[in-house]
Amino acid sequence: MKNKEIENIIQNFKYKNGIYFYPKELEFKNTDSNIMNAAHLLNESLNQNIIEPSDFLEKFRKNMDNYFLVKNPDLKDEYYNLLNTNKSNGKKLKWNILFCEPNHIFSLHIHPNIEYEYSPSLKYSLGEYRYKTQVNKNTNIKDLTKKDFAFKKNKVIINPVNSMHVSYSTNNYSISLILWSGEHIKFTPQKSPKFLKKVTF
Repeated sequence: MKNKEIENIIQNFKYKNGIYFYPKELEFKNTDSNIMNAAHLLNESLNQNIIEPSDFLEKFRKNMDNYFLVKNPDLKDEYYNLLNTNKSNGKKLKWNILFCEPNHIFSLHIHPNIEYEYSPSLKYSLGEYRYKTQVNKNTNIKDLTKKDFAFKKNKVIINPVNSMHVSYSTNNYSISLILWSGEHIKFTPQKSPKFLKKVTF
């Protein structure tokens, strides 16, 4: 991936409040062709072949199996539900391409559905502070402390149903191919813990 060419492209997008969604999206279906088409969509958004669709397919399957069946077998029903119904927690998912300007911080939010986030390079990936357990009705936002969150920064980040986190870009632009429902629950600044408002890059 040629960073200068990439940056020339993404710097010229029309960002609004620090983010830009590529105008084309793709509804998720649990087929090899659909997952490879998501990779094609990312390549199209950057006007160059930065990922091989067959490689993306193989890694997507491997990453999801590893997360839901090996590392978190208690969440396997979430995964099987997605594979069997093309839905997560009753919602259809879609592939989007998300670009963020440098040093952009999202609000603390919860995803009611599975989220898969892929970046073609660690340089352009998003970081994330994730609450260590899934959110339930008894979760008190005001009582959260920094030790309740785990830091993640990788080319691939997977969030299960009811994952609560803060995502942010570093000093670089971010590029993400995201599988999600397009829905989230955002907390007001008054409810978001103060230590999550200022992320040290």
